[in-house]
Amino acid sequence: MNAALTAALAGWSEFFVAAAGAGAVLLGLVFIGLSIHLEGRKEQPELVPLAIGSAVTLFYPVIISLLMLMPPAQPWLPTGGLLVVALFAALSAGAPILDSQLRALWIGQRKISDAMRYGFPFAAALALVGVAVWLATEPAVPVYIVGVIIVLYLIVGTQNAWNLLLAGRFDVSAWGVKRSGQDEGHGETDD
Repeated sequence: MNAALTAALAGWSEFFVAAAGAGAVLLGLVFIGLSIHLEGRKEQPELVPLAIGSAVTLFYPVIISLLMLMPPAQPWLPTGGLLVVALFAALSAGAPILDSQLRALWIGQRKISDAMRYGFPFAAALALVGVAVWLATEPAVPVYIVGVIIVLYLIVGTQNAWNLLLAGRFDVSAWGVKRSGQDEGHGETDD
């Protein structure tokens, strides 16, 4: 089993190195965005779950990639580590969906971007739990699924970070961006 897992991971090592690097760089940029928007957290409390979600969503590709780069010296590595990360990811990604106070910050303004922001990481974490178990039995296909999940985490995390950086200056939705204070169809206000 270790030989099959080692062979499957060897073909993906360059991808996991690139994904870990990209996730780490994007995570660093999110921390810069967080430091820019720290003073606005009282005026815009919806930024708090967005900031946390951005950081966490970009943190998982780094951790998952590093786990997949770990040589499988023991039969339970990296599948055991991936299972632990997947369970923790499911708990943390499910918090905004399941916690009433966090949900109250975004439930009134349901948007497609909110479904992507909160729903995808939760679904990806649940899928990752199954993939971690599957990786222990037959590694060829699950490694592809892990790669897809990493790419989608990077996309969602980047979108969240972009929305965080534009928050306060622009009203961001799934369908467009307009300057804050801009009326529907009337251009910018003179206030």
